[in-house]
Amino acid sequence: MRQPKRQNANTLDVWSLFEAAASAAPDRIAVDFRSQSISYRELRARAVAIRELLGARGVKHLDRVATLLPNTPLTVALYLALAALGSTVVPVNTRLAAREVEELLSEARPGLFIFDHQYQDKVARVGATVRTLLASELSLEVERVQLQPERSPPQYARIDPSDPCIIFYTSGTTGRPKGVIRTQQNVCLSVLIMMRMQNFRHDTVLLAPLPLFHISGWETKFLCCLLAGGRAVLMERFDAEEMLALVERHQVSHLFLVPTMTHDVLRLGKLTGRDLSSLRYWQSGTAPLPSELREEVVRQLPQLQFLISYGTTEAGTIAFLEHSERNCGPGCVGHILPSVHVRIVDDDGCDARAGEAGEIWCASPMVSAGLFAGEGKMATPATNDEGWLATGDLGYLDTDGFLFVSGRKKDVIISGGENVVAAEVEEALKSHPKISEAAVIGTPDDRWGEDVTAFIVPVSGATVARDEVDQHCRALLAGYKCPRRIEFVDSLPKTSIGKIAKAALRELAAQSGTAS
Repeated sequence: MRQPKRQNANTLDVWSLFEAAASAAPDRIAVDFRSQSISYRELRARAVAIRELLGARGVKHLDRVATLLPNTPLTVALYLALAALGSTVVPVNTRLAAREVEELLSEARPGLFIFDHQYQDKVARVGATVRTLLASELSLEVERVQLQPERSPPQYARIDPSDPCIIFYTSGTTGRPKGVIRTQQNVCLSVLIMMRMQNFRHDTVLLAPLPLFHISGWETKFLCCLLAGGRAVLMERFDAEEMLALVERHQVSHLFLVPTMTHDVLRLGKLTGRDLSSLRYWQSGTAPLPSELREEVVRQLPQLQFLISYGTTEAGTIAFLEHSERNCGPGCVGHILPSVHVRIVDDDGCDARAGEAGEIWCASPMVSAGLFAGEGKMATPATNDEGWLATGDLGYLDTDGFLFVSGRKKDVIISGGENVVAAEVEEALKSHPKISEAAVIGTPDDRWGEDVTAFIVPVSGATVARDEVDQHCRALLAGYKCPRRIEFVDSLPKTSIGKIAKAALRELAAQSGTAS
């Protein structure tokens, strides 16, 4: 079996790259948020203050700090402060249910958990198991520290490229979220390559609507802009109308949206009613984008480059496509990034020929060092012994080396850019006392890409209402994981060996109009 080429480890770390950007132009605006405009000098000062405060609380090199925070400048400064400490940030998805937050923290076992007051109801049972700190308290302490006389420059930890920088929790194939370890080397190489691919420069103005707890929100977009010395316009949450206003007001040059966001913006019908002439790049990723949406954006805004990226949390970005490059056709995600190696592997474990479909495998210095396995346990390798990561996605390479993604090998639904594991939703459904069996599939939806659709077999003689199912799921799962469509059936189709035949359910959904 072919082995991927290896690059020498780079000694760069996130904080050093940020220091270089901040030193180059300290008075340049780094972050715009609501009415605030924060310079690189100010952002650095906040990060240094947080580093000192957390250090005084006992946070040290390699410690894990979990966060449950919205998109704010404090979140940005905190991530940078933890990078300066050589600590590991564990961002928690703010859309998770209380039970999911508790389970994640139970596995991650952070030394400190920093959360925003608006999520108080999600952390009610966490306080007894982990030290907590309200974001508002941290913000007040930062202001106090910054008012004090300037002290000697702080001493920073000696950071190794293999040190864990951030652990992104993402849906696993079994339903249990997995902690993907992104090392300093993973993040820095990813940022440096994506800076070039996305043409991030000191005059870049990025609109950042994606949550910073996602790899696409932080590593491959926001951090790229920041370390290039650009300006990031941060949105606490996405709103299509507000997004267009911000592009116009701040003369945004770079925009990254998941397909659902692009759908919502186009539905407004206001692209031509605003001055969006500053936009040079509109990028889509995290889920397949219907070609008609891409063509409509380009038709209305002919001055911009439409970019498509493909990647995973474990691998970072794998492929990249410019709209003007060529008309690849449905499923094309572009050419493979520099330093990334891709194989298409068939069911027998052999390399497929050009044009033949198989599972997409990749290898690069940006691939995760492993999956976090809990306190005191060795990380589970993300790759096989030869350094290859099996993505779980199906696709093929054409004769020109362009990558096409055709589906998923894993039973995962992508709804609104979020991964939803069918098994996790099925487990939640079957815990209801009136539900005998349940099967979950993704069905096409114009806005969300896929809807979470559940087929439910009630317990014999029982009656269960849709509202009852919805309330039960929302008590156990994040809202985006809860079924939007529910079908009650007498039985589920099974294969000859008793497995649920999901292909038959998809056909049934299409025939009954469950699929849109």
